[in-house]
Amino acid sequence: MGLTFVLAGGCLAASAAALRWRWSPPLAASLLVGLAVRAAVVFLAYGHTPHDVAVGNLNAVQAILHGGDPLTTLRKETWNFLPFSAYVSAAAAKTELPWQYAAKLVPVAFDLATIALVGEFAQSAGYRRNSQLLYALSPVAVFISAWHGQLDPIAVFLGLSALLLARRRRTVAAGVVFGLAVAAESWPVLFLPGLLRCFPVRRWWQLGTSAAAVLAGWALVIPVVLHGSLGKALSTLLGYRGFSGAWGWSGLLRYAHLTGAGFGGPGISGVQRLGTMLAVFAIVAVIVVFRQRSPEDLTVAIILVFLVTSAGVAPQYLLWPAALLCAARRPAGYLYLALASVYVALFYVYAFPRGESYSSWPGVALEVISIGVELSAAVSIPWRSASSREATSRGAEASATVG
Repeated sequence: MGLTFVLAGGCLAASAAALRWRWSPPLAASLLVGLAVRAAVVFLAYGHTPHDVAVGNLNAVQAILHGGDPLTTLRKETWNFLPFSAYVSAAAAKTELPWQYAAKLVPVAFDLATIALVGEFAQSAGYRRNSQLLYALSPVAVFISAWHGQLDPIAVFLGLSALLLARRRRTVAAGVVFGLAVAAESWPVLFLPGLLRCFPVRRWWQLGTSAAAVLAGWALVIPVVLHGSLGKALSTLLGYRGFSGAWGWSGLLRYAHLTGAGFGGPGISGVQRLGTMLAVFAIVAVIVVFRQRSPEDLTVAIILVFLVTSAGVAPQYLLWPAALLCAARRPAGYLYLALASVYVALFYVYAFPRGESYSSWPGVALEVISIGVELSAAVSIPWRSASSREATSRGAEASATVG
């Protein structure tokens, strides 16, 4: 696995060089770089793909191919989304590639597509290509899509696409794509305030109706096509809780022997409820404070504050703000991306395969790094708008000139 660490380190070093010398290759070149790095990691990860994708997602695909609903036939922790992503993964499975390769096709494809989207959110046209290269090289994006093979790249791409359509005032199209994002995974609901920020209140119903129609359609697939129980499916969706006790403040409580780690159990449910309350309160506060800010500033602030306050954050969650942080070009955002890269590399390559994610030195190291990621996420929240930062920069330059 040493080669994988070398590759991750090389990506970080190349990212630093790209920032220092402002490398801005054409989009096609960034896509080729992104594809090469991700293909190499897919190859290196063979035999090491985490259980939830190697087995859990395969079971979900098999359920779909046999006319069953993974949301109601598998354990709650195995699959907790509407069947949209399972259908997409089932299409990849039909390539007849070994599953640990086929499982990565869709996440890698969507992650590559996100490289192009990053440029659309860049602070200025002059930084567009540089931001795209940064995302192409990001170990966070590479490990989540190519090593883990998680579905989050699908949700990220669709969420960003909905936000881009909303910025262009295409209400219904934005609602449809947003509905697909939430159907792929539930967390893109965090994009909703940013989407609403793009439209006057009188047009919110168009966004909501189109998104609700998409979600209702995928929900009806469960009883009509897959012959599952819609009631049980909704209960699973609403009752899902993340793995807590191994991240940030919840990890500190575990080290203090006040709670354990897992999806449930003694002391864990209380921590999960506390995390949910903290996250909801923090998100509402961000919406109030950032209500006049740009849609992308509002969106990335909500995602970051969720990562800071939630009791259960899996490594793939660290991908959520990565594209917008690459586009925003804030020093604190680079620190977040660097620390998150170290976290995912250590987790996937060393700690997780050896079952040492939550004990001995890897667990301690991951806990310490997770606190660093939380702090850098808090600092990465765009407390000042891009316009105010530019004004400050221009003022400083004018003062230097006068001096």
